Amino acid sequence: MLRCILFLGRIDWINPEAHPSKVVSITAPEARGSHGSLRPTRPNRARLKRRRGGVGVRTILFLALGSALALCAQNGPSAADTVGLEPVAPRALPVIRLDRLDPPAGSEASLALPVQGSSILHFFATWCEPCREEMPALSSFAAAEGVRVILIDVAEPEARIRRFFETLPAPGEILLDRDRAAARAYGMTALPATLVLRDGVPHLRAQGPVDWADPKVRTQIRDMRSPAQPANSSMQH
Repeated sequence: MLRCILFLGRIDWINPEAHPSKVVSITAPEARGSHGSLRPTRPNRARLKRRRGGVGVRTILFLALGSALALCAQNGPSAADTVGLEPVAPRALPVIRLDRLDPPAGSEASLALPVQGSSILHFFATWCEPCREEMPALSSFAAAEGVRVILIDVAEPEARIRRFFETLPAPGEILLDRDRAAARAYGMTALPATLVLRDGVPHLRAQGPVDWADPKVRTQIRDMRSPAQPANSSMQH
């Protein structure tokens, strides 16, 4: 499947003549104020009228695209579409308080970042195709490793986020970065994006979908985590 890392605050148009089947890469719809531009580019209509064996080229294209989307939704991003976790120089992160989407009973309505202990900060948006494909694998990884995942949705309505997770289990609590303050402060320029923290300090980073089934990723996070911290303690909020 086509890799699509959507940069915040930037529009990258693909030439429809050179790539008639490519999908246009656009900014978040909230930033543009419209959802009407979420569409593939349109090839020359004359070309679509050509038929082979009685089946239109348009039908063939739609069937192929549907099969590809179904495969990606089932298996997540392919290894060719993913990026690795890269070490970063440890630095103190600015403290930012974000509202929780659905605060647990008896807890505060917001959470201050960074949190103590080992955690994965994962920036995403439901309109971001690589984000949607990556989420099931991240959920499986979090459950297997017992690492705390904090999902940070970037500038989306709450109702849309809730609909997205109606059929997909969230790998962690969800915070709302309504004005992109956290994404900017933490240097996230693309979605999806991930920061792996130890004791509130970043040690690993990725800007793009991560292959969470990769044994190397599992080893990196296990080696990074605080030696004195039991695996299941990171799940406590």
